[in-house]
Amino acid sequence: MIHYHGGRHSTWQVAVEIWGRRHALVSYADPQQNAIAAEVAQSFALDNGAFSVWKQGIAVDWKGYYSWVEEWWRHPGFDWAVIPDVIDGDETANDELVAEWPLGKHVAHHRAADRALADAAPLSNQLGEAILLHAQSKSRGDMALEG
Repeated sequence: MIHYHGGRHSTWQVAVEIWGRRHALVSYADPQQNAIAAEVAQSFALDNGAFSVWKQGIAVDWKGYYSWVEEWWRHPGFDWAVIPDVIDGDETANDELVAEWPLGKHVAHHRAADRALADAAPLSNQLGEAILLHAQSKSRGDMALEG
């Protein structure tokens, strides 16, 4: 299991200390330290930031997110990115975002905990690779990747 350590950190020195030789998770809702993660972390993943902006009542700029992922996904430290999801949406709304995803299979879909695990099979068929992501109840947004 690989643990991804979230940010944003108070200073670049703290980011280097936490992410150095570890795996980083950077949110599109707060992407300022992604260059630091790419430089010092063993690897990094990109989160769509949907929950953070949903809490603020702001709409996610999905085209901007796609561009941001496209900017980083060829970096040698890039591992994966989270497919966009509608936090308060239904199955149809989330499936539409999966179908819209323009960037291939280097992704993980962060689904709500109450979503059936059976969803992983159709998602795998659509993307060619299934990566299951589950949030752990840790501070600073740490996540773990299994699969």
